[in-house]
Amino acid sequence: MGLTGVVLAGGDSRRFGSDKLEFPVDGRPMLGRVVEVMRTVAETVVVSVRDGATAQRLAPTVPAGVTWLEDRPDLGWAGPGAGMVTALGQLSTEEILFVPGDMPWLTAEGLRALRREGKTAGATAAAPLWPDGRPEPLVQWQRVAPWRGKLGTLPPRGGRGVRPTDLLRGGSAVLLAPVGSLSLDPRCFVNVNAVDDLQEPPDGRLDPGARALLRSEEAGAAFWAAVAFADAGMMREAAGWFLAEADLHHQVGLAHLEIHALEDAIARTQDAGRDAVDLGRRLAALRQEMDGATESTEKLDDRAGASAPASEPGRPGGPSTQPPRERTARTGGSAAPGR
Repeated sequence: MGLTGVVLAGGDSRRFGSDKLEFPVDGRPMLGRVVEVMRTVAETVVVSVRDGATAQRLAPTVPAGVTWLEDRPDLGWAGPGAGMVTALGQLSTEEILFVPGDMPWLTAEGLRALRREGKTAGATAAAPLWPDGRPEPLVQWQRVAPWRGKLGTLPPRGGRGVRPTDLLRGGSAVLLAPVGSLSLDPRCFVNVNAVDDLQEPPDGRLDPGARALLRSEEAGAAFWAAVAFADAGMMREAAGWFLAEADLHHQVGLAHLEIHALEDAIARTQDAGRDAVDLGRRLAALRQEMDGATESTEKLDDRAGASAPASEPGRPGGPSTQPPRERTARTGGSAAPGR
């Protein structure tokens, strides 16, 4: 198969109050609307669910002929990341287009544009990018081949499992396409978390001329170096590589990916028995900035707490463990990662 569409339907709907995927939008269940759109884009459509009971419950909401895929039970964790990892590892297909089942205003136009932009750029993955620097992590176009042999090395984070953004962080060439370049409908890639989201859908203009961003391959290399060191029990070195990854995301304004890299750097620093207070302050400042951000076409250039941490975890050295050639610290100076 060439392209398989995977609709993620394994969430808990905790904030919605009931199963939102069964909730009618313009007379059709939310999940059914998304599946119908995906059927116009992909050769095959698969609905990803936590287990067979979920599939049985949701079956009446979707058109006939849909394939169901249950999360791998050996993962030991649930959530959209489990569905994505299961699909990448088990589906016989060249490409996968992931979307969540709670995006009732999704359009075929937007999905086709995302795939087209990714292929044109020579990327291995693509995702929409909001004006405030947040990727839309549950909408991803992924080539399957680059993930063969790698999925087993993505370790759960304290039992929480793999984040959808980890698949963007670990991609070799990831295109982040501004939502305004994919669809002029600001609702297209908006997912619904509460009933109020349906009553007051987002409004506003998106910049169709915003520039797409090909995420640094060095950031992907830093991510996998960190994963390898963590898998070997070398937590101090893993923390250093996650921090190098965070700095690379910072350089291009990818604050959301920077946050997740910092979270992993802090966790590995603590695993190594070291103090992570300075990293925690940087993370808290960045989260505060992201929480207060409004959608605009400007990048997040001004960082709260712009000074570099007073002390950083040690970084790996030696010819076989060289990090990206150069990174820019938060102070704006240039420094080699090896210390």
